[in-house]
Amino acid sequence: LVPWEEIRAAAALSSMAVNGARAIGPALGGVLVSLLGPAFVFGLNAVSFLGTALAVYVWRAPPEPEDPERMREALAAGMRYIRAAPRIRRILLRTAFFMVPASALYALLPIAVNGHLRLGSTGYGLLLAALGAGAVIGVIVLPKVKDRVHDNLMLALSAAVFGVAIIGAGFMPAAALAILLVLAGISWIATFSILNSAMQLT
Repeated sequence: LVPWEEIRAAAALSSMAVNGARAIGPALGGVLVSLLGPAFVFGLNAVSFLGTALAVYVWRAPPEPEDPERMREALAAGMRYIRAAPRIRRILLRTAFFMVPASALYALLPIAVNGHLRLGSTGYGLLLAALGAGAVIGVIVLPKVKDRVHDNLMLALSAAVFGVAIIGAGFMPAAALAILLVLAGISWIATFSILNSAMQLT
């Protein structure tokens, strides 16, 4: 929907809503858990799906074409395309090389909160909110940086910052870790806006 020179900005902007929710939702959820208990929060989450359920219920699919493509055929065509497109394979590989280690932060954070940080659900929500806030800041800051820093350097710096955040979660105090998580959020959005736009342009 946008000209090719705006694809990177569009890719970053498309994740703004998700990261905005990541910035606000966990902090709000942590406060609600501490005030009203987990049962209320899970119940509220269940109620929030009623709108989606209603939309699915009233939605009517357009008429199917005469010979629709089967799922297995579509997957096979996609795999053939990836095999014939080395640039796409490289982008997917770089995405995996970032995503798999980066997921360790989300696994370690609850352990750190429950262990040396001793923060409880509200503190956990606020630390997750720091990650989300960093991603939102990244969407604003990155367009100003992209002309000065090469994509490969940006990907390397982002991976390094995220790696430091994973290590820091194991021993850093809460305030310092929160600042580091904001930087990790910026790194997260930088990586995915670069790789997403590279995929779109390829």
